[in-house]
Amino acid sequence: MQRPSNARPGRCVYCTSGDPRMKPSIAKSVLSGASALGLCVACACSSPATANSSSELNVCEAATTVPMSVQNGCSLPSASYEAGMAQKGASGALTFELVSATGGSISQGLDTWTIKITDASCAPVDGATVTIKAWMPQHNHGWTAATSTGEGGGVYDIGNLDIFMDGFWQITFTATASVALDGGAATTVTDSSVFSFCVND
Repeated sequence: MQRPSNARPGRCVYCTSGDPRMKPSIAKSVLSGASALGLCVACACSSPATANSSSELNVCEAATTVPMSVQNGCSLPSASYEAGMAQKGASGALTFELVSATGGSISQGLDTWTIKITDASCAPVDGATVTIKAWMPQHNHGWTAATSTGEGGGVYDIGNLDIFMDGFWQITFTATASVALDGGAATTVTDSSVFSFCVND
């Protein structure tokens, strides 16, 4: 099967419809099993069925803010951690995905997080300058650090993330990177996203 002209690495394109949200199960209803398998190989797409892994389809549709609610131990709304949770940046130029956190939860202590940054077309962003601000607004303290290490494919390891006490935390990721906007020439953009968590160990 020929690779479609609008398919490129880092973007999931389903070839049976103009709607990129078409699931493989729908495609299989109109194609034979062998053709459906060939479709996914040709289009380099990933199945949305992997719930807790980096899913480009989910990241493409990320909201500006993940769902939040008031949780036990905090008076301000916060998110429940889930590997792969993602938010668009304030300007919409970049999307920030929290791929994983130490121990599979947001807890007190010295943590290591892995994030993935993609641009508006869902292509991974490499070579970004990433800064991290961990802040407790109710206590008016926290810290700012730039301890990210790029691993390629838009992935960055965040080391020495010090969640030093229980309470309401806002973790802000800010990235400056060169990206191609609307398929044009590369442009330097800066975008940021705030993840809010209630730490109650």
